[in-house]
Amino acid sequence: MTSTRRALIFRLPGRESAENARLLAGTVRTAGFDPSIVPYWNDGEALGERENCAFLLDSGLHSAPRLSDFAFRNRFGFSLDLVDLSAHSFAINDVRTDTVLMESVWSQHLRGVAAAADELIAHQRPQVVFIAHGAEVVSRILAVMASQRRVPRVYWESPFFSGYHFVDPYAPHFFRGSSRLDRIWPPGSSLQADQATMRQTTAFVDEWQHERRSKYPQISDEHQLAALRNWSGEDTGPILFVPGQVAFDANVAVSLRNYPNLAAIYERLFHRLPAGWRAVFKPHPKGPETQWNLAQSDRIRVVSDVSIHDLFAVSSAVATHSSNVGLEALMAGLPVIAWGDPIYARKGLTIDLADVDTIADALLPDSLQAHPREQVLSLVDRILNECLVPENDGAAMAHVIDTACCDPPEPRLPYYGRDAQALAHATRGLQERLSTTGTIGIALEQLAPDDRLTLQRRFGEDLLAHTFGGPRTDTRGPRYWGVEPDLTSLFRETLGEEVILAEADLHNCYDPQMVFGSLAGMVRAQHSVVFTMQRGRPKDWYIQDLTLGDLQAFVEEGSPPVHIDIFGMDRRSLKTADENDACFVVLLRDQLLSEAQRDVLTRRIISYPPSIVPCSAFSYRAQEVSTNPLQQHIRLETEGHIIFGPNISLPEGRWRAEFLLRLEYSAGWLPRIGKGTSAPVTLDVYAPDAGIAATAKVQLGNQYPPVLIFDVRAGHTYEFRVFNHSRGQRQKLLFEGVRLDQFSS
Repeated sequence: MTSTRRALIFRLPGRESAENARLLAGTVRTAGFDPSIVPYWNDGEALGERENCAFLLDSGLHSAPRLSDFAFRNRFGFSLDLVDLSAHSFAINDVRTDTVLMESVWSQHLRGVAAAADELIAHQRPQVVFIAHGAEVVSRILAVMASQRRVPRVYWESPFFSGYHFVDPYAPHFFRGSSRLDRIWPPGSSLQADQATMRQTTAFVDEWQHERRSKYPQISDEHQLAALRNWSGEDTGPILFVPGQVAFDANVAVSLRNYPNLAAIYERLFHRLPAGWRAVFKPHPKGPETQWNLAQSDRIRVVSDVSIHDLFAVSSAVATHSSNVGLEALMAGLPVIAWGDPIYARKGLTIDLADVDTIADALLPDSLQAHPREQVLSLVDRILNECLVPENDGAAMAHVIDTACCDPPEPRLPYYGRDAQALAHATRGLQERLSTTGTIGIALEQLAPDDRLTLQRRFGEDLLAHTFGGPRTDTRGPRYWGVEPDLTSLFRETLGEEVILAEADLHNCYDPQMVFGSLAGMVRAQHSVVFTMQRGRPKDWYIQDLTLGDLQAFVEEGSPPVHIDIFGMDRRSLKTADENDACFVVLLRDQLLSEAQRDVLTRRIISYPPSIVPCSAFSYRAQEVSTNPLQQHIRLETEGHIIFGPNISLPEGRWRAEFLLRLEYSAGWLPRIGKGTSAPVTLDVYAPDAGIAATAKVQLGNQYPPVLIFDVRAGHTYEFRVFNHSRGQRQKLLFEGVRLDQFSS
């Protein structure tokens, strides 16, 4: 008895994909497989009794685990080329700063999608996977991970004709030259019709025409149809029908060439429409009319609720980027002009343009010749029998599955146009420089001028919010502001040797193993290196999520050899490290610490030198006159808390907070005598979960900056606030931050 062959059918969110997946599952079942439909996540379209496999993800892409490239390589032994995998997003301008940073939260979630797919495929052990779409980034990732598991894949899309499935064992149809039809009928070649199936194909086309079918339901509004007919009869000149498409569809995105988007192509088309011609444009049923913003005139008419069959009747030709309507127009006997390389183009039946800019030449009378019906029937016959599988035809589906391969998918970036290529090139350049420089500012400075200009035009200064090229590092909040322990003195005085405090941040670098190796290279006899790894903040602030085991592995695999001692830290002293610690203190030496040395180190109290929380770490509820990283100018026009933040954690003990603020017209910290030289404000130190720790009402303009003394308790965070009592004052504050100093622990 043979075991049941399993098939996984991945589908996109949405009703159309859900319905097509269910129809596909029925035919796959007829082919002798046990199919399981796998939605990307629960979109409300899943039926438990029909979709008997777990979702790929719990909810949206944000529910995928986060994996850095370092973590992904350690787990799977290779890296995902997220630049190539994101080519479709580049082409349709669905990009943010997260898209071009390979260690952003978004990019790490994409690697998490890959991990989730691998886990699902390993658990289900299918003999074949069906991958929807094939261009957007998740489907591309699914193809890669299926290949890694050596599972054959079949691409599936919405079919050209109802009653069929579009399935291809090689590639989606819009990657020209790679699909099954292009392999057996390359562009520019001829292919004789299969006489054994031509009778069925002829009947299919006749029935399609007679019943006025189309991929999407076509019903004409009687008022719009009457208006169209009246308009068409106002002039005896020819009419060009231009069917609209969804701007972000894959078959559009791969063929934009030197145009930024589909709207620019349509604009150029109508601008180049030759004299004597009129045009009628019908937006795609799934695309909003407003996206095109086409100006109607006596020569250009936009209709929405008129069947393509009625539009065929008033048209002399059809011009399309790559719409399925072009194929249906060929079936209706109309000349078809195409410039986006649809699957039916470049086979001797269409007027093929390299650029829509030459549309006038294609509309010359000698060019507009309809092709013999037999040639069109031959094309439809090949599409029906090589691209499509009839619903419930198990034998045909089994043949497609048997043809499927599990080789690594080809790169797809070369298929895309100028703008996508430029953005991808700039992204790769930025990635290379981030991996060596470690910070976005320096990486951008070192980028090639053309690449830097590409990113600047797209994102402006927004990339600078990702300091390390990973998650956003907005300065407001406790991410980087706090007090740093004096570890250098602690280790130097205890060990009696030179100790270097390294500022390396292994959690915020692209290759922590490489950075660790550079730190190990600094170790000499009587010359040690110490650094910290903060782990107590939310993980979405970091690129890496390193563990004690990772650090030990760095030592075992690293060169030069080095010894490592790792401590935890509870703000007052060092302790034995465990995975739950909020901070690791890492010491690299040419030999391990003795037990006596470790004991002394863990019994010593850690001191904290004075530090300044800069003004850029705070939030403001007032009109900001101007700002820079060192000073904030604030109008005293708003009553209430005008300065607050940044919720930092501090070691237990008594602390001194010096508010570095004054009236802007004061000279230094010296008082200015005269009317209106002071402003009443209340300062406080506030713990959100414990209340006010210290407060004082002061008159700004005094000789010294105001100071508050407060006690820090374990487990609390603290913010420093300024409350303005007078509304409408014309004075301005100059705020430089808060200086913190611990004077008892």
